[in-house]
Amino acid sequence: MTGYLYQCELALLELARRSWQDPTVEVRMELLDDIEFLDPDKTPRELLQAKHREAAGPLSETGKDFWRSVASWIDALKNLSGPADAAMPILRLVSTQTAPPGTFI
Repeated sequence: MTGYLYQCELALLELARRSWQDPTVEVRMELLDDIEFLDPDKTPRELLQAKHREAAGPLSETGKDFWRSVASWIDALKNLSGPADAAMPILRLVSTQTAPPGTFI
């Protein structure tokens, strides 16, 4: 339950931040990804994975949160089979965990 509330709060925070530059920005939740930000033509501009952990530890390349996010993005991109010249959405992971220095993440 806490993770879903985190996801909702993050979506609202991101929407408020983005609406200052673009008042037409639209957000969608739980369709292709946890949170999606859409272009005016309703194509996803950004896919955002929101990960909340009560005991925030290190986020690593071998951790399940990272690989679940990658799997979710692969599934979402399969569903976005648009024209070959269509822009790929930005893929972003936001987590309560921290990425140690010197790691890929």
